[in-house]
Amino acid sequence: IQLLVAGLIWPFEFSLEELMPQKSLSTKAIGDKLERLVTSYYEALGFRVTRNCNVGGHQVDLIAAKYISGASLFTVMIEAKSHKVVGINQVTPFLNTASDLLRLGEIQAAVLVTDGDFTQDAQAAVRTRSGIRLCSIHDLEQDLFNYSESLLKICHDYESSERFIDYIPLAGHRNDKLIP
Repeated sequence: IQLLVAGLIWPFEFSLEELMPQKSLSTKAIGDKLERLVTSYYEALGFRVTRNCNVGGHQVDLIAAKYISGASLFTVMIEAKSHKVVGINQVTPFLNTASDLLRLGEIQAAVLVTDGDFTQDAQAAVRTRSGIRLCSIHDLEQDLFNYSESLLKICHDYESSERFIDYIPLAGHRNDKLIP
């Protein structure tokens, strides 16, 4: 599958059939499917993604790394959970691993992505944790397909250009004077 985003084509490493729900898939196959989808999204965001890594003695689903100009390498630990509801019991091991890897400087951020929802307890456990985020696949898609920053930059660039300053409205008025 290829996706056109902001004039660029992003290749995704999965087929349309893989996106469709299939009742006969094993739990591992469902989890692998979600990991591949999340991997594709992070790659579209410019990250280099490695699956099933051992980092600082912890097994993690995905490590996404991106060099940020003027800063350094930014590394994100990503766990993918395919559950209808992700509760505190699934979030606590993620928080422990993320906190340890953040403390060691192995990662700069951690994200738990689900194709379901998070309980209030799970959300509350993460609310005050810096660098740790819970997000649904929908939230991740919004990050990927959010054009607001691009549109604001285009508007700002246009309004700063000579073309905007020299613009004469179709009515032929400039500063309340009729232009012949």
